[in-house]
Amino acid sequence: MKTSPICAIPITMLCFTMVLAAACVAVPPASQSIVSKRTQMHMGTLVTVTAVASDKSIGDQAMQVAFDEIKRLEQVLSTWRPDSELSRVNSEAGRQPVQVSPETLELIVRSLDIAQLTGGGFNIALGPAVDAWSVTERQRIPDERELQRLKPLVDWTRIQVNKEARTIYLPHTGMRIDVGGIGKGYAADRAVAEMKRVGVMGGVVALSGDIKAFGVLPDRKGFLVGIKH
Repeated sequence: MKTSPICAIPITMLCFTMVLAAACVAVPPASQSIVSKRTQMHMGTLVTVTAVASDKSIGDQAMQVAFDEIKRLEQVLSTWRPDSELSRVNSEAGRQPVQVSPETLELIVRSLDIAQLTGGGFNIALGPAVDAWSVTERQRIPDERELQRLKPLVDWTRIQVNKEARTIYLPHTGMRIDVGGIGKGYAADRAVAEMKRVGVMGGVVALSGDIKAFGVLPDRKGFLVGIKH
């Protein structure tokens, strides 16, 4: 039996209309999205958080939980704070293991995995070398004798991790962990995870040069990131 072209046209249009209506329900209009941005000082740098949400209250909540998570991790991971977990690990070098939080343990394990993959190119045990070269204060170049003395102190393979006891031990006095090469990126990852739990549609967490973006802007386009060169 042949279908009449006159009947087929309305049916086709009806199907198209239903699909279009379903699409409109599944994807909220761009006009309903609100972009919020806030900047605070954490981890020794300016931290900017951007949230794309269906309303301002959700965006504000997402930015707040992001800053709260970064602040919490700073208290745990910062080597500039004498009361942080990593500072306690460093101060007990050559004496005893230090029990740490799951976050600190995860970061150290991940750092050692990267050190293994890069053949030591990435090294969180470089704390003594950073001090010797004074890259953050006055400029000085250590002599050969000092460099030889530092060699055993910057050997990342000597860092001892006990996952079951959740402890970290630096076996030689003078060893010092420095997570400056991974800490901010890790904090950005964790901050984004907290934002997603709130239910935002997208956002950006920028800690200086460590940037984590997810989702899209209200115009359905991605976030633009510029690189100076």
